[in-house]
Amino acid sequence: MNISLINILVFSVPPRIMGVATGANSLFRNFGSTRGPAIAGTIMSTYYTLLKLPGVPIPLKIPTEKAYEMLFGGAAGIYLLLALLILATREVTKGGRIHEMENEGEKEVVVE
Repeated sequence: MNISLINILVFSVPPRIMGVATGANSLFRNFGSTRGPAIAGTIMSTYYTLLKLPGVPIPLKIPTEKAYEMLFGGAAGIYLLLALLILATREVTKGGRIHEMENEGEKEVVVE
């Protein structure tokens, strides 16, 4: 899915700022992949229960149902927010044509 998103990004911006756009895409993708596990780990270590197994001297921390509800609820909320953002963006490909920006105007290029 990442390849198609980068293609949409490349065809959506003028060539002179393509490097900035793809760099910003990589920055936000890396931001999400570093923050997501940290946030999930924090939530899972906040809402836990102790499980005492026979023969094991230290009780195990097991995340509770509340932790998973918060994680999946938060992920669903972010998903819906991004779905609305996607619906608000301009469609790049339509009917075999790609809209390109050229000198503050648009031109259509036929894709064969």
